Amino acid sequence: MPAPTLVALEAALQDSETRYRSLVDRLLDGFALCDASCDPDGQPIDFRVVEVNPAFERITGLSAEALVGRTLREAFPELASDWSEELGLVALGGEPLQLAYHSSLGKRLDLTAYSPRRLQLAVLVRDVTEPKRAKEERAKLEQQLRHSQRMEAVGRLAAGVAHDFNNLLSPILAYSELLIMELALGDPRHEELEQIRHAAVRARDLTRQLLSFGRKQLGELTPVDLREVVHGLEKLLRRTVREDVRIELRQAAEAQPVRVDVGQIEQVIMHLAVNAQEAMPGGGLLVLEVREAPPRPDADGTHPGRQILLSVGDTGAGAEVDAETAGQLCDPLFTAKEKEAGAGLGISAACAIVHAHGGAISIRSLPGKGTTYEICLPRHVPPAEQPASPGEASGLPRGAETILVVEDDEAVRATTHRMLERQGYRVIAAQGEDDCFEAARDRSRRIDLLLTDVVMPGIHGKALYDQLAALQPGLLVVYMSGHSQSIIAHHGVLEPGACFIQKPFSVASLAGKVREALDRNQEAGVRRQESGVPESPPRGPSRGNMSR
Repeated sequence: MPAPTLVALEAALQDSETRYRSLVDRLLDGFALCDASCDPDGQPIDFRVVEVNPAFERITGLSAEALVGRTLREAFPELASDWSEELGLVALGGEPLQLAYHSSLGKRLDLTAYSPRRLQLAVLVRDVTEPKRAKEERAKLEQQLRHSQRMEAVGRLAAGVAHDFNNLLSPILAYSELLIMELALGDPRHEELEQIRHAAVRARDLTRQLLSFGRKQLGELTPVDLREVVHGLEKLLRRTVREDVRIELRQAAEAQPVRVDVGQIEQVIMHLAVNAQEAMPGGGLLVLEVREAPPRPDADGTHPGRQILLSVGDTGAGAEVDAETAGQLCDPLFTAKEKEAGAGLGISAACAIVHAHGGAISIRSLPGKGTTYEICLPRHVPPAEQPASPGEASGLPRGAETILVVEDDEAVRATTHRMLERQGYRVIAAQGEDDCFEAARDRSRRIDLLLTDVVMPGIHGKALYDQLAALQPGLLVVYMSGHSQSIIAHHGVLEPGACFIQKPFSVASLAGKVREALDRNQEAGVRRQESGVPESPPRGPSRGNMSR
């Protein structure tokens, strides 16, 4: 094969240079080729720019004329002096080096330096400055994350406080009810005890409302006339709001039935009433209205069914409420009060409660016309009424069965013991699993029902019941907890449908729940007889409290 001619070699070299130049010019990343300037010992001390591509000019904001022939330190005075030594090692054949660089134009650049041949340096530059829109989106996401974390912290705090707080409320609520039952209706102490009981109920409902907000769970839903809920709050509202704020109730003549967690709906009304009071610093009129809402079609044109309207309005200054402000109504970190930005969870907690009930909340406000919050709740259609049972007609349900009460809190245990004894039951009160097993192993007596806390040190209520049921065949169970049943079931502690009562409970609710559990399972009595376990001895004095 003949040797290539000089012309052919020149053509091949020119073609190679053309392809190289085309490739470099089309790079999206900036590219600069530099030759090393060395000291007498041959060590690189700086690098002079030989060529740059268009992307390098665009990214750095410097033209090729301003770069070629200058050293990197001259072209980029912000370049850290200690980079010279690191770049020198790369030019001597070292590993590629990656650097971060902030230019005088405010750009953030990523630099990759490598050596195509000894004492030569190639630099690739990529602009990694975050676009303004992306930066705004990232800031928004970070704010949402902080918001979510704060709300999660509120939920954890509420859950942690609820258990101990409910245990403190249990004896206050129970003993006030027991004393009220023992007093004659005309006794002057009746009103004072009723106020104590009512305050305990309000504190209990506040705890449940906090749990609902933190965990988005409801307590027990009860069919009620919404007019009665508002009327029952009137006295407390008059003591809560300032004297210069008048209260006016406007209620429909006919019943307005809803199925709600009464305590939480009361909290909604209180939040909105306090908010209305603050909107009237010089006094004014607070109006609470309950009536059937006019039909309002959904977005698809269909009607959601009959709704009950609860409105809470004031005669304050009012303000123009645009769509954006109305959309932020339920944001816990939003407020229209500049001096109190981020303060309080009142309106957002009200929104959470209303939405959890399947309702909707809106705001109407105009300058000089005041502000009105409107809440729409689904109308409750009650089933056909059933005749009252003899037990219901004659007062609180009673019984003579033996009940094992397991509760680690001494005050709650003693209170529950007293409440059940008053209704005629034999009660064995146990602090923990050791006391339980001691009572259950005594086969000379039958334990009809286990009333146990769900969350206790060492063992939870479900596991305790499973073990005791093996010692006492046919044993029934009622679980109790400061958390709602839906929360307990959601965490897998109880199976759905378990007989459950939420603490703190009233005498009536405890008596009804225990009687319900004992009466609804007739098959348990049949299984007990087949097992040969002796029947309970004749009713006599309580066997006392076995708690340690």
